[in-house]
Amino acid sequence: MTKKIEVEEVDRLSEFLDPILHHILSFLPFRQVVQTCVLSKRWEKIWHSSPDLEFDRTIFDHCLRLVSCEGFRSLELSGLCKLNVIKLIDNSDLQQVVIITPNVSLLSIVGPNRPLEIHHSFSKNLKRLSLSSIPVCNKWLHDQIFKLPELEYLKLHDYPLNSLKLSSPSLKTLLILECTYLVEISIVTPNLQLFDPCR
Repeated sequence: MTKKIEVEEVDRLSEFLDPILHHILSFLPFRQVVQTCVLSKRWEKIWHSSPDLEFDRTIFDHCLRLVSCEGFRSLELSGLCKLNVIKLIDNSDLQQVVIITPNVSLLSIVGPNRPLEIHHSFSKNLKRLSLSSIPVCNKWLHDQIFKLPELEYLKLHDYPLNSLKLSSPSLKTLLILECTYLVEISIVTPNLQLFDPCR
């Protein structure tokens, strides 16, 4: 005679708060994070609010544009060889951008009106850079521009500092728009063809 023992099914993981579940899921590849939706009704939607996304390089043609994405604190792009245009617009929660992709020729970042940490390894191909409403320090900007040997176009919009120092042998166009605090400009750009310091 065999006795049946009933085991009560308990899902203790689903009782955790979303930030704890997101932390646990951060150790898994994104594909497996999505697969967790079959575990329970609670898990069906938890991956939708995951702060980490992983993009397969095959889905990108040549351009990545993120507009008003809330909740993203960090964006890391790497190994996307076809990607040559990156536009980040009004991503208010974004605090850090890491770009390690070799063929980016255009980078445009608008917002978030607070400090944004930008790291990159695409120096050899970047030709156009546009920064708007991003408080970056003058030294950082000077150092980054100097490291971009192919940079031909630089647009600074709503630049919050009072001085600007740039040095670039390749820069042809420099646009400075609505930089109301800017009182001192020092540029060494022998190939500059268009300089527009509009206020």
